[in-house]
Amino acid sequence: MSEKTSAMFGRSLRRPGFPLVPVCAGIVVGYILRGLFDSTFLSIIEEKRYKKMSSEKESTPAHCKPCPLCALCSDCWRHDAIEEPYRPKTMYEVIRWFHFTEKHLYENLDDDPRIGLIGRWKEDVQDIQEQAVRIISKEEKTQWKVVKLNYGYKRIDAFRGMDYVLDMEVTKADGTEKGRKLVHLVRSTRPHVRMLNLQNVAQETVVHFIVPLSRVTDRLRDFMKVYEKVCLETGAAVSLLGVLFRDSPEDQTSLDQCKQMFDQYAAKYPAAAIRYVEADGEFSRAVGLDTGARQLPPDALLFFCDIDVDFDQGFLQRCRNNAEVGRQVFYPAVFSQYDPDLVMEGIPGKPKPTNLRDINKYNGFWMYYGYGMACMYNQDYRSVGGFNLDIHGWGGEDVELYERHVRSDLQVFRAMDPALVHRYHAKTCDPDLTRDQYRMCVGALSETMASKAQLGVKLLTLQGKLPPAA
Repeated sequence: MSEKTSAMFGRSLRRPGFPLVPVCAGIVVGYILRGLFDSTFLSIIEEKRYKKMSSEKESTPAHCKPCPLCALCSDCWRHDAIEEPYRPKTMYEVIRWFHFTEKHLYENLDDDPRIGLIGRWKEDVQDIQEQAVRIISKEEKTQWKVVKLNYGYKRIDAFRGMDYVLDMEVTKADGTEKGRKLVHLVRSTRPHVRMLNLQNVAQETVVHFIVPLSRVTDRLRDFMKVYEKVCLETGAAVSLLGVLFRDSPEDQTSLDQCKQMFDQYAAKYPAAAIRYVEADGEFSRAVGLDTGARQLPPDALLFFCDIDVDFDQGFLQRCRNNAEVGRQVFYPAVFSQYDPDLVMEGIPGKPKPTNLRDINKYNGFWMYYGYGMACMYNQDYRSVGGFNLDIHGWGGEDVELYERHVRSDLQVFRAMDPALVHRYHAKTCDPDLTRDQYRMCVGALSETMASKAQLGVKLLTLQGKLPPAA
């Protein structure tokens, strides 16, 4: 605007009787109304465009249903379609429902037919109840609230999501009416997949085995055969550190044999990192593993290993992949073999096993309560205080470390690993153990003998109620 025009415009506004304030207010209001109109208009256009694109390019497939959350909002077209339930082709493909109440979950989890409804299980049930009440209230235009959950069902379909069936007792918010409602809901799985992380698989990261030993010469020999085949002959990126205990002077011969075995393999494979250190005092797994960890730098990837565990290169790579420094620790569950003598006796009507290494319910079981095998970086081991060194003898140190990691800021990756197989060996439980340690030892001893069916057959055979297996 030129100076002349500005002056003329200024004089016109200053003319006597010209309503300056109302004009300014009108200009402001006009801009606001125009902004609202433009945004509303653009929203309508965008909605129509989206609806047109959805109908033309992304029409709902015939096998999908509308989103059940449409009762909560008016823009139903923004929700993804829900897949129809999976239709199994055989009896083995049927997806089981979990039965739950306000207190318990009924399903074969960890070989337990009933577990307490706690943690994420409980949070999930509470959340789906709240969502169910909101949807029911919206549908019936009446405000309801939950009085009691009688029971519920839940199942997980990888492509559909999570289905729930809830039997609930409800009441109106004002208390004037009560009712009982059965509602089926779906927590849908969105059709798009979002990538959270991408990285190259690191095969050069060294996995440092730490193995505490005491009076196990024969078992060490078996372990070294596996270690040689999997690691030494292939040149895998690994190292081995044995921590040797001498519980009494009588153990010196066994200790010397273990040292000699380490020296022989170190001489045979000079490029391999194989060594041992001696620990003071009676055998303590916690002390042994902690002593080994102290020999290594903070950025070392540790594998706390037992002498009776078989493994392969696949596990070594999972150890590298599932342990992330400063972020995640890996606690694989081990498959524990039953007593091969009892396994080979077989069960009437079933063929005898031909390979005791196969993972099935006749050969062994998942040791889901054991946390002794673990992969983690040394600094993540130290960040939670390491093992409790006051624990002596058998058991307990792994559970405590696991609980510390669960309570820490680190993520815990827990999964069954088919490559980790605990070889059966006879064991005894020292009556001088603490009460909890002795209880755990007896429980582990009895569980590793054989399956319930095999033990039942053995008992009936000894009682003469069954003929000996052919």
